[in-house]
Amino acid sequence: MNAGIIAGNKRQVIARMQKQPTKYIAFLLRMWRENETAVWRASLQDPHTHRRRHFHDLPSLLSFLETQTGVRWLPDSTLSQGGDPPPDTQKNANP
Repeated sequence: MNAGIIAGNKRQVIARMQKQPTKYIAFLLRMWRENETAVWRASLQDPHTHRRRHFHDLPSLLSFLETQTGVRWLPDSTLSQGGDPPPDTQKNANP
């Protein structure tokens, strides 16, 4: 088969995929921190392309996921490092 035809077919498939709404996204998530007081860091690896993206903190990771999904995950006030979420986001254990 001609390499030009293969490349052309690949471009057509990619163009069709880009027009379709995303229904499924897969990543391998790795998270770590240097010590108990350090900020959590993360990386996502695409299982198909093996491309890795690195994030210096969890808010950066969530921001990327929001971009990929088009969904806002958490209000900005809950993205602080450590501690409990703001009182209005906690469930009351004793109604």
